Amino acid sequence: MIRKSLCVLFLIIVPILLGQRNEREKRFGFICASYNQGCIYIILLTILLYLSCWINQWKFHVFERMFAASIIIGIIKVFYLKTIKKRGNKGKKYYSELFVKKILLFLIVLFLIAFQLSAYVFNGNFDQDDNTVEIVNTILGNDSFFNISPFTGETSQFIQPLYTPIILFYAFLSKISGLHPTLLIHIIVPCWILSWFSSICFEYGLELFDDKMKAIYFVIVIQILNMLGVYGKWLTSALLLCKAWQEESILLLCLLPWMVLRLFRIAQNKITSWEWLALVFQLLLIALFAIRAELYVGLLLVVALLIGSGRKLYELYRAY
Repeated sequence: MIRKSLCVLFLIIVPILLGQRNEREKRFGFICASYNQGCIYIILLTILLYLSCWINQWKFHVFERMFAASIIIGIIKVFYLKTIKKRGNKGKKYYSELFVKKILLFLIVLFLIAFQLSAYVFNGNFDQDDNTVEIVNTILGNDSFFNISPFTGETSQFIQPLYTPIILFYAFLSKISGLHPTLLIHIIVPCWILSWFSSICFEYGLELFDDKMKAIYFVIVIQILNMLGVYGKWLTSALLLCKAWQEESILLLCLLPWMVLRLFRIAQNKITSWEWLALVFQLLLIALFAIRAELYVGLLLVVALLIGSGRKLYELYRAY
């Protein structure tokens, strides 16, 4: 039981610990901001280690150890290198009427997430060409990837595109928790993606309304609309409610919306050249996350360059 709880640790606690909030974004400094940032770091770390293993043809146990070590180092950095400021709470009533309303709305959001998750428990809808579970089983059974067919178990040089970065992350979670890949991928991971998607919607609500109550209402509306859109096969609602574990779903529902929000906030604040380089590096890594990801990331890079060029021209115009 304790070993299986490691899966919850990596999907809930670790992202919150890894998420370092920007000091200039304190008004977005709710726990959702830390959670979203931490999930992004985990995905980017997975992609980076995936590339390292692919270039050097390392075994899966090397990826497993490097990933665990990187997570531990990141958490140590948060605890020892990040300045923790204790803020006093002068005369603040935590159990006020507003606080109770927030708790009730939060419970409504959890209920909607659980209701949507029931689609995976009672009405699974899987693609015929989805081989995620088979690929994870192949990695765990052979301690190798990139060149072993999950269908025959034989070596093949044309099978590498099936092994995506998120597949290695699923294999890592299954290995440390002992959960069967089917249970992990078809039940636990959709719950994680639904929660992450709701957290990103909350940040969008804060950006639009600058009010936590209205942001929670915004999340509830999005969740209801999402349930109504499940009948559209090619809508993002179908991705979220039918195959949230696939890399395309994570890309369209979590990674790209977060990067769009990041670009919007950067357009409102002046950042250094190093922060621009970090943003471009993150976009380039996301471009390797899934098939056709480079198309979406290319558009975001163009938008980022336009924002940076426009801000620089505006500064030059103000200087003269």
